[in-house]
Amino acid sequence: MTPRWTGCASWTCMPCVPLPQQIALAATPVFPRPLGHLEVHLPHLLAHDPDDIADTLGRHGVRAVAATGLLPGSVLHRDLDVDQIRHGLRFLARIGCPVALVMLDHSITGTYYRAVQETITRLCALVDLAAEHDITLAVQTLGAPGQQRSEYASGTLPGIRTLPQVTRLLDEFDTESARVGVCVDSVSWAATGADPAHLTELDHPVRHVRIADIPHRVPAHRWGPAQRLMPGDGALPWATFTSALEKIRYRGPVAVTVSNPRIRALPGPDIIARSARALAQVCSRAPTTEATAYAA
Repeated sequence: MTPRWTGCASWTCMPCVPLPQQIALAATPVFPRPLGHLEVHLPHLLAHDPDDIADTLGRHGVRAVAATGLLPGSVLHRDLDVDQIRHGLRFLARIGCPVALVMLDHSITGTYYRAVQETITRLCALVDLAAEHDITLAVQTLGAPGQQRSEYASGTLPGIRTLPQVTRLLDEFDTESARVGVCVDSVSWAATGADPAHLTELDHPVRHVRIADIPHRVPAHRWGPAQRLMPGDGALPWATFTSALEKIRYRGPVAVTVSNPRIRALPGPDIIARSARALAQVCSRAPTTEATAYAA
């Protein structure tokens, strides 16, 4: 089977661009092909009427493939607001967005075992809520301490930071595995060792991939949002990363998620053009260049 990764624009690169314009930009004709897919942010969506957003997506031929912001922070950051979560999930279902991303706690309070058990309990509740709307959850870690924000932590002790820890967490999960998977972030993967086995030995499905590059000659503990570079502009071992994705036969979206302020300051069409070129360049590092060209 020919591997095909879905090139995906992300709100992360253009947080100040109005959502209807983000959708239009995702449909912009760019080399080598329009992206046509968009990672959205739920708080941005909730400022609009779901029917209007569904119509805008349909008019431009763009698909919302994943959403951040289902929770106001990490899984343990605060108590789950079930009514608000249901409201967000209904919106995602209306616009046909199949995956909701949730962040695991980079730092915790109390013992690691207790934090894992509470995380499992809350994930079970979230999975059940998402299943009501035929939406799948994808859990993500923050591997680089500099990426941590207060809303992604529930304490000061080390939490769930690596993909092997995610595997062990989901191994204990007592709900149908098809409803929960993993969101792989390239920077977090690199910050925790850039080990291809962390990807190839995942025993749970990857539902979404987010990519950005890492700076040269800057230690991982100093990587923050401003150090998330356009893929191909930094030091991340892309051949290793893409080969591992190919080994697990990943076929889903690959979203360019750059929060570098210099990139965010660019005009929207330039951000989209650079994202498309970066995706093509990253795919060219994979084992078989033609076969891994991302899908329109």
